[in-house]
Amino acid sequence: MSCASCASVASPAAGDLALVHTYAPGDAPDGLAFGLTGKLYVALAINNSISVLNPNGTEKTRLTGAGSSIALDGPANIAFDRRGSLLV
Repeated sequence: MSCASCASVASPAAGDLALVHTYAPGDAPDGLAFGLTGKLYVALAINNSISVLNPNGTEKTRLTGAGSSIALDGPANIAFDRRGSLLV
């Protein structure tokens, strides 16, 4: 089942929930936020990266901060600032 096919339910029961992605034990998913395009951004604290999931639950990419003057170090939460910036 993909996120795109999941119905919006105000008070979901167990039967309304679906597993869309599984991370390896060492990834340590922490905070998350949905982007305007429907992608899910997940902070991976131990891997020092941000996982970007497509609406169908497949991983599109991982952001590591490589090549940046600011590397990711144990990211724990994520937010968007409504101006196009991802805040970690």
